[in-house]
Amino acid sequence: EHVKILHHHVPLAAKTLMESRKSSSFDLANWKVHELNPKEANEAAIDWIFVVDTLNFSFWTGGEEGAEEKRERFEIEWRGKRYSGYWALCAALNRALDEHIPICDPHFLSTSLSLSTIRHIFRTGEEKDEEGEAVSMVPMLEERLRMLKEVGENLIEWHKVQRERSKEKEEGPQDQDLDLHLDEKVSFANIVRSSRHSASRLLQTILDVFPCYRDEIDWTHPVSNEKRQLKFWKRAQILVADIWACFEGSGLGRFDDIDHAITMFADYRVPQMLRHLGALEYSP
Repeated sequence: EHVKILHHHVPLAAKTLMESRKSSSFDLANWKVHELNPKEANEAAIDWIFVVDTLNFSFWTGGEEGAEEKRERFEIEWRGKRYSGYWALCAALNRALDEHIPICDPHFLSTSLSLSTIRHIFRTGEEKDEEGEAVSMVPMLEERLRMLKEVGENLIEWHKVQRERSKEKEEGPQDQDLDLHLDEKVSFANIVRSSRHSASRLLQTILDVFPCYRDEIDWTHPVSNEKRQLKFWKRAQILVADIWACFEGSGLGRFDDIDHAITMFADYRVPQMLRHLGALEYSP
C-alpha cells in the first residue's frame, strides 16, 4: 500500500551495485582492520562473533516514534575513545573481557550472568543510579540477558547431544554424518565445524538450535487475506557472513555455497539505498 517496487529500475540498480563492487577496494581482509574486531581467526574469534551477533539489535533508546531528536544512540567510552551503536556493543564486550568477565563462555552465560552484571558490561560511563547500579543507555537489557542465557544453555545442550551421538557411533556402524571430531571445549566453533563448509547448513543449524535468531512473523495480506510467514533471519545471516569474513573464506570460514546460501541482510540501510537507486517508491 505504501511501498512500491519500480521493476523497470531494478536492473539499473543491480548494474550500479555490481559496478560499484568491482571498482571498490572491498577485501575480506578488511574485516580485521577495524580496531574492535578480533585480529586472529581462531575459535576465540568465533565465540566473540557469536556473542556480538546475538546482541546485534536495537541501539537507540528514548523518545517517541518519529521524534528522532529525542532519541539517544547507545554510546560508551573505552580506552580514551567514544563508540556508538554497533561499535559500542563491540567495545563493551571487549571491555568486559579486559575486566576478566567471561562473556564468551557459554557456561558463564547460562548460569552466572545476571542483570546487574549485564548493566555493568553495557555501562555508558562510571556513573551509578540511586540504587548503586551502573547506568546504561542500551535498550532491552532484560531481553539481552534472556538471549545470552538461551544461547549459552542451548549451545551446551547441543554439545551434549552431539557427544551422545558420537558415543553411539563408536558403539555402532560407521556413519559419516556423526563424525564431527568435536573439541572438548563447548564452543560455537563446533557448530561451525558441523556445517562441513556449508553456509546454508550452518544457517539452518543456528535457526534450529537458537530460537532467538528466528526473526519471523506471520503476516496477512491486507487485500487478498493471503497468510504468509515472513522470514528475515538478519542476525543469523550476519553471523555466517562475519565468520566467513573473519577467516577470509578459508579454514573454518570456508563456505562453498556462500554465494547463494545467504541474502542481503534486512538492515534499515537497504531500503534507503534502494530508494536512492530508484528501485523503491514510497507514498507521500
